Amino acid sequence: MRTFGLRVTTLSSREKQSLGFTMSHARQVIPGRTVGVARRCSEQRFFLKPSGWFNRVVRFLLAHYATKHGIALHGFAFMANHFHLVLTDVGGTLPRFMEEFDSMLTRVVNRHLGRSGRLWESSPYAAWVLETEEDVLSHLAYVAANPVQARVVTRPEEWPGVLSVPSDLLALPRECAPPVGGLFARGHESSALPARASLNISVPPVFGGRLTRARFAALFQSTLDLWVGEIRDTAAGPFLG
Repeated sequence: MRTFGLRVTTLSSREKQSLGFTMSHARQVIPGRTVGVARRCSEQRFFLKPSGWFNRVVRFLLAHYATKHGIALHGFAFMANHFHLVLTDVGGTLPRFMEEFDSMLTRVVNRHLGRSGRLWESSPYAAWVLETEEDVLSHLAYVAANPVQARVVTRPEEWPGVLSVPSDLLALPRECAPPVGGLFARGHESSALPARASLNISVPPVFGGRLTRARFAALFQSTLDLWVGEIRDTAAGPFLG
């Protein structure tokens, strides 16, 4: 199995899938680059299990910190023990965005679960560059197909957690509000957070504005269908969902 040093690395989606989370964080930050990001929970524990409460927290925090740091979101998937993002780091603020998003999500989840300590594995988040249209489309499909790859659902749309699918390009932006109480309670030190935040996903800039949201959604859907079909064809045993 190949490993990589602390540099920006370009890989195919198949390579990334086989590597899992062994690749080191891409330390070089270049504004305007589209990247895939992944973060896994400490000891692979299921701290991110979907629920109405958790989904609301994630959507709000993702929307708020992406807006705050000028991050253009293109796709995301929150599984029970890890998450994926596909984004463009417009202003070179990815490290700060990840620091604040991860930190606040840790505080909220730990308080909700009545625990303390680390939520994420000790190694930095993984990040890699998506340079071509094929890189971006393949990785978006890989991310959206994660619940199917995990064999808990047969279609991405069946996943009860926070997951972006092609149709979201036509449905978003979405106004998101945090849950009531806890760290979001009025008067708490975290009350400086806005009351609402707008969650949006956009067409990746590698397509140069040539595609409307509807046309890109159709292209994304066809790529995702191929990924899901391949997973089903190669799956051994029944799906768990």
